[in-house]
Amino acid sequence: MFDSTSTTDALSIRESFAGKHVLLTGASGFVGKVWLTMMLELVPEVASIRVLLRRKALLTARERFEKMVNGSPAFAPLHERFGAGFASYLMSKVQLLDGDVSEPNLGLATHEVMTLRRDLDLIVHCAGLVDFDPDLRKALASNVDGTMYVADLAASSQRAALLHISTCYVAGKRYGRIAEEVQPDFAPIAKNFDAPRELELARAAIARICAEHDRPEHIAKLRLDAEANVSAKGVADRGRAIQGELRRLQREALRQALSDEGTTRAAKLGWPNTYTYTKSLAESLLLRRKHELRLAILRPSIVESSVRYPMPGWNESFNGSAPLAYVMGTWFRAIPARPGAPFDVIPVDHVAQAMTNVGALLMQGRAQLVYHVGSSDRNVCSVGRAAELIVLAHRQYYRSSYASYRVFAIARSTPMRCSPRSRSSSACTCRSCTRVTTCSRPGRCVASCPSSPNGASSPSVSTGVATGSRCTCRACAAGHSL
Repeated sequence: MFDSTSTTDALSIRESFAGKHVLLTGASGFVGKVWLTMMLELVPEVASIRVLLRRKALLTARERFEKMVNGSPAFAPLHERFGAGFASYLMSKVQLLDGDVSEPNLGLATHEVMTLRRDLDLIVHCAGLVDFDPDLRKALASNVDGTMYVADLAASSQRAALLHISTCYVAGKRYGRIAEEVQPDFAPIAKNFDAPRELELARAAIARICAEHDRPEHIAKLRLDAEANVSAKGVADRGRAIQGELRRLQREALRQALSDEGTTRAAKLGWPNTYTYTKSLAESLLLRRKHELRLAILRPSIVESSVRYPMPGWNESFNGSAPLAYVMGTWFRAIPARPGAPFDVIPVDHVAQAMTNVGALLMQGRAQLVYHVGSSDRNVCSVGRAAELIVLAHRQYYRSSYASYRVFAIARSTPMRCSPRSRSSSACTCRSCTRVTTCSRPGRCVASCPSSPNGASSPSVSTGVATGSRCTCRACAAGHSL
């Protein structure tokens, strides 16, 4: 796709981005990092990429960016390609903007906004809060308000097009094939839904909950809890400790209440979580401004580990299948899903390539309004198959490394054949069900053990680890036939 010698009648990426100025939000995220590095390495014809990054905790935007560039594996291909000249190349292509999408004008100075309005050809809006059930205030500020502020910049610019990165799961609790379309004022199960009205109601609910948590009786109850917690810790300076504990309890109680409010509102309207609820609200509001925007919406499914770029298997997201792969390596033995349900994952570098393609089409005025980036349509992977692959990967790893005797299994509707692996001469652990059963060959290596403290016939000598048809005896560390 990035080969400068091979262009098609449909699209030439390098020609489309040659001399263009792009604004990227969300560059510190999983998808944003990969798209930024891919563009810098594979599309050097781009004139500039303005990266909007906010300060965080004690780090300025520049410090965050430098830490990301020097520490993230996503930038490894650039370090390898440019070596000592990487810093110079980066300075020639990337302009860092200290701002925040959740603020009007993206938190930028007036002269910075005027420059962007004049220069930009494309805005790639990746920024957003991807937590499933966050504080509703933060979710609306990032996913809804931030999108509207970015749209304001695009609408007021001379020629900038807007590529908005959303999610396939704005579809909510629906089944079957979902078309590549945006429905005005969409809600999965609600009738006569009005997105601006819902936003007003959500803000009113936030104000009500905040007021309730500021009531004296609520604070008095939390103070009792704070005093009890401090007393249990035996802190010397009780007054100061109680005030600190009270502030912590207030923050936690308010955050939980606002998280519950978001989850409740989402479920009532047909979305599985606050994340998809707020992303869908943003889409509906963008659609109302379609006449003033050159707009395209990209909807990835579950963004997963890379296939090739920046390296095979790279992943830093914990919202994909990483948690599933992790828990299947622990005591967890069942997945709460139908085995045949689609497990729609898409590699992050495929998403980045799709963003590049749609961005090029958008600047040429040839893009459609919505694009889905998933795998279940042409290369479906079921939940059951994904679990099987994870188990096989774990099994291969532990077999090859000899680092552990843990075994893994997946709960299935049909029983698996029991294949025991002995941990000792008196017990074995079944790979399929992890039952501990009696070993059928206890003490078979006793007769050939020359180091028995109680005589060659003592069954205690055979206590060891059995592998295949041999037992490693603890008494002499020798292998004896079973």
